[in-house]
Amino acid sequence: MNAFRILVGSIFAIAVLAAPWPIGGNWPFTRTYLLAFGIVALVIGLLDRNPKRPISRFPLIWIPLILGAIFVWFQSSSLSSSVYESVGGPRPYAESGELPAEDQTGSNSSAISLYPAATREKLVDLLMGMGIFFAATALLRERMTIIPVMIALTVVGTALSFFGVIQSLSWNGKLFWQYELLSGGWPFGSFVNKNNGAGFLIITFSASLFFFAQQLFRWKLKTEPAGLVLAEDHWERESEVKKSFFAFCLHTFSRLQPKHLYIAAAIAAIFGGVFVSLSRGGMVALMGSCAVAIFLFANANKWVVTVMCLALAGIGIGFVFVSGQTDLVTSQLETLAEVDTKSTPRLLHWQDAIPYSMEHLAVGTGAGTYRYVSNSFQTFFFQRSYAHAESVFVETLVEMGIGGIVLLGLGIVLALVASSRLYRRSEPFDSALGACGLICLTGTAIASTLDFGLYQPANITAMAILMGCVVGRASTEISRASLNQNKSTFLPLLVKVVMVGMIASCLWATYESCGVESRKRATRNLSLLNEFKTPLGRLASDSSFHKTKTLLERAIKIRPDDSAAHFQMGEYHLARYRVEAATNLNERMLAELEANTSSTAPEKIPIDEIWATTAPATVHREYRLALRGNRQLATRIQQDELIGKHWPSAWEEFKLAEQLCPYQSGAQYRLAELSAFFGSDEAAHINKSLERTLLNTRLMFSCGLLSMNSGDQKKAVELWAKCLKNPNSKPYERTIIEICQVELPMKSFYEEVLPQTPKELINIASKYFEHPDMILPKRLLLDHTMRVIDKAELSELERNFFSAEASRMSDDFKPAAEFYRKALELDSTQVGWRFNYAKCLHETKQYDEAIRQLKKCELESLSANPNINRLLKRIRSDRATRN
Repeated sequence: MNAFRILVGSIFAIAVLAAPWPIGGNWPFTRTYLLAFGIVALVIGLLDRNPKRPISRFPLIWIPLILGAIFVWFQSSSLSSSVYESVGGPRPYAESGELPAEDQTGSNSSAISLYPAATREKLVDLLMGMGIFFAATALLRERMTIIPVMIALTVVGTALSFFGVIQSLSWNGKLFWQYELLSGGWPFGSFVNKNNGAGFLIITFSASLFFFAQQLFRWKLKTEPAGLVLAEDHWERESEVKKSFFAFCLHTFSRLQPKHLYIAAAIAAIFGGVFVSLSRGGMVALMGSCAVAIFLFANANKWVVTVMCLALAGIGIGFVFVSGQTDLVTSQLETLAEVDTKSTPRLLHWQDAIPYSMEHLAVGTGAGTYRYVSNSFQTFFFQRSYAHAESVFVETLVEMGIGGIVLLGLGIVLALVASSRLYRRSEPFDSALGACGLICLTGTAIASTLDFGLYQPANITAMAILMGCVVGRASTEISRASLNQNKSTFLPLLVKVVMVGMIASCLWATYESCGVESRKRATRNLSLLNEFKTPLGRLASDSSFHKTKTLLERAIKIRPDDSAAHFQMGEYHLARYRVEAATNLNERMLAELEANTSSTAPEKIPIDEIWATTAPATVHREYRLALRGNRQLATRIQQDELIGKHWPSAWEEFKLAEQLCPYQSGAQYRLAELSAFFGSDEAAHINKSLERTLLNTRLMFSCGLLSMNSGDQKKAVELWAKCLKNPNSKPYERTIIEICQVELPMKSFYEEVLPQTPKELINIASKYFEHPDMILPKRLLLDHTMRVIDKAELSELERNFFSAEASRMSDDFKPAAEFYRKALELDSTQVGWRFNYAKCLHETKQYDEAIRQLKKCELESLSANPNINRLLKRIRSDRATRN
């Protein structure tokens, strides 16, 4: 029996060790594997008989979890009209006036969830965590089963901390597993997102403190009366100990065994790893965990706790210092007390999300729908739409309403009760485990307020197993007398019934997860191809496409109402077209080079440029231009064999995706790209797509490009003007300016597209109009800038400075010098302004004054500036030549 217990604990330990490494659970089919693991563990728990430690209390935390799963299922189920009205289902877009009513044709209007397929997908994640948690509660109740789990959590946390540092120092944050990151992010350890990685380390940090707490409570148990401290081999009253604090510290460290040092090193490494992740939410959560730990441990011995905390904090800080991240960590800590540019988008997002949740407070919009409904109330600029609320609590309130947030809060309270019950027991092992649960809950709750790390399979697996140990241990009796009194057969039967229900639910979830993960795996393949992240030949093979199509067909078969699966099937048909078109074009260009060159080997074809010509937006542009100038070319493009072979299938899949989920912009944008070939209203598709994302910069740029290609300059000007006002528009700024220089009249370009602020206009002129061929456009832009300065509400200092910059860039040096002089009279500390003032004085041949200003620059500069020295030599040379 003991061997069986050790085996069970080892299996859970292996799950903990394995879960985070496939890129934080984002490896395809990770959820499916974890669900299968949960089913096996539940079956073992169902068949397990443990007469020594039976469950003597029903784990009350199971109740809110089960009710939450039932509520999510209720949200995604079809309801009668009377039931839907009685529960106050959320208003669809059509009723709120945000989208036309015809967009609702494919949506399940009788379900509470605005998108039932997404809600079922969220239910799969919930059941995965519940299955593992219930199994851990039933099986991990004894010392020999819990210890391996705690060791595994400590080891994996330490490993990820060291691995994160190595990545930062040596590998530039890149990962070397199944796929490359496509959507940005900041990988830490094996995680795509640094905040998710820090959240995982918070869980492992509490597990590492378990061993420290166990030893501390064991020492305390030797002599219970208060006021005792550890002496040579026994406890003495604090008043009888005549040692100094320094001597006490040395004495304490001298009694540490090697195993204590290993645990201390692990705690310090994880402590430093959270800071090295540069996650501000993780740092705040770690501070909260440490505060709770100090409070709980101080009751055992305040001196030992003080010494150990100082030592571990010092080692952790040293860990950060050795990793070379001190400056970055310090800068992140400094921003905790202020609302800076990093915090502003998140705070603005919450300001939108919370009032929106009040409109659907009764039943929410449906679990898993946040990525769709968030676009409907986003009122600030951001480069991409939010897929999560950056807070588990805010997202739960939006998706599940007041019922969901109450169940979540109740679950946290019951977990705290179970942890407190363990902490109050006299056995050191139980007290340490209870303290571990309290520390973990505190840190995770804080981290969840600022992020969504618990949605990652690795995080929820570690949390479920750790809290399963706590709840399972708290639900068992440890005294023989209480065991003899507990003869009821109802409680074990109730537990068995619940576990049978969980097994059946997890079986369904595994099947559903297989469809979800098949779509995600296919999406990853298609994304790599469309982003041109791998050589064309590797993904152009028929076998690769066959695998991708098989995955999508499986996803559609399992989840026929999955809009995302149909959208990706449309992407698949477009990818087939692009690969075949690029391959044909490449072969044709190679043949032409071989025929027209005397060299035996043709020049290398830039395949990435060929790939760009096959994009639907590029084909759309060529076709629209041909319609306006060369009808024969337009006919050839429309009758292209590859377009006729692949695009109709893509068109049908995108239409179906739109009908199934009329709350996303992707399908509407694709329909806008292809509409010219299928006689559909392109402008209507563009408008619908924009209505669903409001201020998404990337989509505004792309839709503006389509509008420009179609001859709708007014729409393009409107979209690009909004785009350039966005601080996140830098990736598209150059392209917009280059297109507008060719396609638009200068007056319209300068006055309607460009931001009408002096600072932005001057920056654009300096970045994109410095080429000698741009002298006239630059002069006209700067003249327009001067008119904007005259009309703008500026301070005297700003007016003089901007006027000086515009005049200098226009080579009008005399007024520029005068404006600089006036600006420096108002603010004489600006070395850069004074340097430009000296340059203008030099151009107007005021050499002595220019030298005097440069001398002032030298005095005011904190370090030597070679630009000042070069200009000074040049002015002296010109003055000598003139004399």
